[in-house]
Formats: sequence, structure tokens, C-alpha cells
Amino acid sequence: MSEDMKNLFIYQQFHCEREQMLKEYPDGDFNIVLFAGEPVGRLYVHRGIKVLRIIAMALLPEYRGRGIGGKLLADILEEASRAVKQVRLQVAWYNIAARTLYEKLGFVVVKDAGVYCEMQWTPPTISEIFPL
Repeated sequence: MSEDMKNLFIYQQFHCEREQMLKEYPDGDFNIVLFAGEPVGRLYVHRGIKVLRIIAMALLPEYRGRGIGGKLLADILEEASRAVKQVRLQVAWYNIAARTLYEKLGFVVVKDAGVYCEMQWTPPTISEIFPL
């Protein structure tokens, strides 16, 4: 396959995915993740009334394991805590590295969706922070 054909395929795949996400989350926040001014990934978030949904989060392989994803997640969890909202996401069962990170941050599996699992993080309540 030629380089032009590969690029066309990647463009078409991206376009189809983006169209589907815009249909499901028309007011979603679709961002490119920058590191030292360079694009290194993407972060798509939908800010609902009761739930912040991480639609998609991905980093280029050479930027994984540097704390970038953890920082992005920490920022989202801080925002959700201030707004008293849950955070939900889907992750592939086979993506052990991502699931391990989410579990360390307090996410729990709430649904088995076949290849994926739905995970949820709930902000602590005042009584959990300051027990009587």
C-alpha cells in the first residue's frame, strides 16, 4: 500500500470517528494534547449535567509513561470534584496499563460492555473527607 493510500485511509478513519462523536456528543470538548508545544495526543470530554465523560484519550506511544495522561486525568478529576460530578469512561479490557492507572485513581468497573468496560469515578463526599 502506498503512503498516499495509508494517509487517505487514516484521514477517512479519523473523519468517520469524529462524525460519530459529534453526533453522540455535539457539545463535546475535542482537544489536541500538546507537550512542549508539540501535538502528542487527543482528549475528548463531554461535560454533562451530572457526569464528565471522557470520550477519548490517547497519547502517541513515545509520550506514554511520562505522566502526561495522569496529569490530564488529575485535572479532570479536580474539575469533577469542584462540580460534584462523576467521571465515566470506557476502556478495553485488554488495555491493562490504562485500567491499572484508572483503578489507582479510584475508578471502578460499573459495566461489562463486551470488549470494553465502563468505569466510573465518584468524588468523595464531605463525610468521607472529614469523618465524624
